[in-house]
Amino acid sequence: ICISNKTELLARMRVTGGYRRLDGIDNLEKKDGKADGRRPKVSVLVPVYNVEKYVGMCLDSLLCQTLKDMEIICIDDGSTDNSSAILAEYAKRDSRIIIITKENTGYGASMNLGLSRAKGEYIGIVESDDYALPEMFEQLYIKAQENELEVVKTNYYEVFPGIGMQNFIGNLDGLPYGKTINPLEEMEIFYRAPSIWSGLYKRSFLEKNEILFHETPGASYQDISFAFFVMYFARRVMFLKEAYLCYRCDNEASSMKSRGKVFCVCEEMEWIEERIGKQDQRLQCFVQTLKFDKYIYNYNRIDSMYQYAFLLKMQNAFEEANQNGFLDRVYWDQSKWKIMEEIRMMPEHYFERSNKDYINRYHLSPYTLNHSIYVKGLLEEMNCYAKIVIYGAGTYGKKALDMLRGWIRVYAFAVTDKEGNPEEIDSIRVYKIDALLPWQNEVLVVVAVDIKKQTEIVKGLWDLGFRKIVTLDMEM
Repeated sequence: ICISNKTELLARMRVTGGYRRLDGIDNLEKKDGKADGRRPKVSVLVPVYNVEKYVGMCLDSLLCQTLKDMEIICIDDGSTDNSSAILAEYAKRDSRIIIITKENTGYGASMNLGLSRAKGEYIGIVESDDYALPEMFEQLYIKAQENELEVVKTNYYEVFPGIGMQNFIGNLDGLPYGKTINPLEEMEIFYRAPSIWSGLYKRSFLEKNEILFHETPGASYQDISFAFFVMYFARRVMFLKEAYLCYRCDNEASSMKSRGKVFCVCEEMEWIEERIGKQDQRLQCFVQTLKFDKYIYNYNRIDSMYQYAFLLKMQNAFEEANQNGFLDRVYWDQSKWKIMEEIRMMPEHYFERSNKDYINRYHLSPYTLNHSIYVKGLLEEMNCYAKIVIYGAGTYGKKALDMLRGWIRVYAFAVTDKEGNPEEIDSIRVYKIDALLPWQNEVLVVVAVDIKKQTEIVKGLWDLGFRKIVTLDMEM
């Protein structure tokens, strides 16, 4: 049974040797179990960024591991909340906790820094909003040692502490349990969720094969390439049916509504393809099927306003793969091949039947331009237009002007009704949209209004004859 709060966590923790319970979780006697002068058996990497609500429970679960000979490397990626202070307090209690503080450069850079500092025979990963059952690293280390493994991987729990729910996730079901295997002979593992935090990795194996994380901004999908190359290079891997890691599902910060995360999965897959190179034709063909799975998952997960832009990205990616000779039907499931070909050749058709909030074809032109502007570069693309008109003279319109100031010359503001709106904003005239009809083929209309009103505004502009329309994400 998975644990869902601090009280249950303490009940599960078999506190032996290194710690004795005093009057609460905040009073753990400092007496670490690592022997001086030896490499620890396990180094656990804990990437930290603004997780003050969760990091304490994460560290509690690591300090009470039944395996004492370990180091806990916390990489603080420039947290702006109370996370840093919490880490410092825990480090005072136990010398096994090592804190690395860095500027906010993203998850991949944090993990690579942690890998470079790790001294353990094996590497474990625990996200700072998750937690591990007490026996996790002892059991994984025993299996790794007994079988001379490069990787040992388990299932995990999804937990919803706020409502007291937990689910066992059999991510490895269908794969051989308890046997030493070569992943290239069990290719199904490549299609499973990466869940890099549910395993243990031999440090010398990672170093020998130069397996690192892709250093891109933020914290989305950087586990894909790491998990891929781990399984690609490993020859001695074991899967276990048990679950020890509790993956938290109530962290609102993991939302996929941010525009900045829409194309992160593409960067990961492109990095994999780049490292493989064009010489390995068969592997590149296989990777296209993996890429399809990752892209479709992302497409279904992201906010609907970004789906068309991402669909065009998919179309371009698979068309390029086709031109390089990497689309081989032999590697594909028939139903997936059919969908991929539809996306490659008829993306609008696929969009119409799959978009979460599809209403009408008025979406298509704005989504197309959104793709060009957000993918190619906002300012670079806007400079291609002779006249830029900001639709919206309120808070969002002024915010858009501030964002573009000094880079793009805004020709005018536009509104549906002049009543109640100013004549000018920062010496730029505010027009009723009808007055701009003579220039409808020349202007790019930047819709800067509340997202809930954008569809209605775009439809109205389209009906008037404007075709160059982009909806601006004011959260960026």
